[in-house]
Amino acid sequence: MWEDPIVNKVRKIRESLEAEFDFEAGAIFRDIRRRQAALGSRLVCRKKFAARQAAVPDRVPAALHPGSQMSARQAEFACESHVPALC
Repeated sequence: MWEDPIVNKVRKIRESLEAEFDFEAGAIFRDIRRRQAALGSRLVCRKKFAARQAAVPDRVPAALHPGSQMSARQAEFACESHVPALC
């Protein structure tokens, strides 16, 4: 069976953490929280990320669909203001 080298590396790290903390899940998670606190602003803030995602509509503007009745300017505006990655 094929073995993924990345999965193997993650498993080795997990095993070393388990051994370091005597297989105590609470101690492992306390260490993770300590490491996260040390990184500070380098981590993604879920609240900020969720707010940014909520501002983007979950549907593609009609202007991007073939056969749309929108003008070119309306399509450009829709593209700029809603889904820039799709334009």
